[in-house]
Amino acid sequence: MTYIPLIENGHSLKVQLCSAAASTLIQALMLIPSVLLFSDRDSSDEKGGICEKVLAKNRFWGYIITPLYYIYFILAAAFSALDFTEFIGSRFIGSVPEWITLLLIILVCLYCAWCGIEGIGRAAPVVITGFIIMLIVMLCGGMERIDPENIQGEFISDSFLKALYNDLSRSSELTMLCFGGKYIVNNFRKSAYSALAVRLVCTVITVLGAVLVLGDYVYMCSYPFLNIGSTAGVRFLQRIDSVYMIIWVLAAVISLSAALYMASDVLKTAAPTLKRGTVTAVSALLLFIAALPYALSGKEAELYKNISAFPVQLVTAVLIPLIILMTTKKGKANENK
Repeated sequence: MTYIPLIENGHSLKVQLCSAAASTLIQALMLIPSVLLFSDRDSSDEKGGICEKVLAKNRFWGYIITPLYYIYFILAAAFSALDFTEFIGSRFIGSVPEWITLLLIILVCLYCAWCGIEGIGRAAPVVITGFIIMLIVMLCGGMERIDPENIQGEFISDSFLKALYNDLSRSSELTMLCFGGKYIVNNFRKSAYSALAVRLVCTVITVLGAVLVLGDYVYMCSYPFLNIGSTAGVRFLQRIDSVYMIIWVLAAVISLSAALYMASDVLKTAAPTLKRGTVTAVSALLLFIAALPYALSGKEAELYKNISAFPVQLVTAVLIPLIILMTTKKGKANENK
């Protein structure tokens, strides 16, 4: 919600919608190895996770891949935390230093991650429901400002390819989804593809609504999503920024808590003698250390932003699960022989 996908890069509406649909299709194909990997298991499979499977097959490669996922989750969470603190500081509490906001949200996420993935999973539907309600209210409030003539712009193939790559490179949740397959007991396939479908629908509605309501102004404002509500014709809807902030905070807490829990889970897999609270606290501390320099300097964390680049996603969400799937199938074939 802190950005409208692709709008800030100046892509036309047609390019944005087409690239979002194409990106979702590609991600659906990228999920196939993980879907097959986590669908072919039973409830007694104690080594159902990616890192657990690799360590069980080959400890040498396990100790290479395990730190890879750990670094990925820490840096992806650091970028999300910095993105959130910059947004909160620029739009709501600008007088508070960013590092304090960063510390507070990491402490909250530390507690949520320590409580377990089950609580995070139960809270997520509540947050997405609040987001949908907020989106509907904002769009209804700006209904009188909707102008169909705002839907314009040519479809340029070069622009489409750039937009497609940018959208694929913003999908850090794809790796989280693949890694988190171990937590989904029933029907991972349905859960994974439902998540992609909901993401696409929300993206299309948000982008379409922003362009229809704001017109060319959408390319100039920092947070078009928030500006949809501020331009509403109903005065009441123009003054409920606190409600928007609550939804923003809850969404950020859910996302960061999930990433922090997965990071601590990776560390727990590599060092099973450590307690859950210890690995969670260590991961939260590393997350704060990674994000603190950028929070103090106010610079954009380009290095962390690139952690979810499309080539990285190909490795963490496709290549590694595919290799594990192939070795698992080969092992079962040898056992049958």
